[in-house]
Amino acid sequence: MLIINDIAAFIIEIFSVLLVVRWAYIILEQMWHKISLSVAAAAVFALLWRIFFSPKAAYPLSGNLRWSLEFLILLFPYLQFLNKKTSYIIFAGIGIFINLFIQAKFGRSDF
Repeated sequence: MLIINDIAAFIIEIFSVLLVVRWAYIILEQMWHKISLSVAAAAVFALLWRIFFSPKAAYPLSGNLRWSLEFLILLFPYLQFLNKKTSYIIFAGIGIFINLFIQAKFGRSDF
C-alpha cells in the first residue's frame, strides 16, 4: 500500500511542477519571456520542495505545519483552473489530501 502511495505522491508532485510551468508559460506573450518564466517557476518550486519537503530537506518541517504547507504547495498550481474547471481543483484537493493522510498515518515518520 505504501509503495502505491509513494508512486501516487511522485505523480502528484510531477503534475504540480508541470502545472506551475504551464501557468508560467501562458501568462506572458513573447516566447523568450514564456520560457524564462517557466524555467524560473519550475526552479522555485523545486527549490522550495528541496529545502522544506524532500526526504533530505535542509530545513525539514514536521507535524501539522508540514502537512498544511505541503497540501497548499501541491494544490496551488491547480488554482489556474478556478474559472473554467473547478472540478480539477476539487479532485486534486481530494487526491492530495488522501495521499498526505496515508503518508502521515502509515508512511513517513517526518509528519
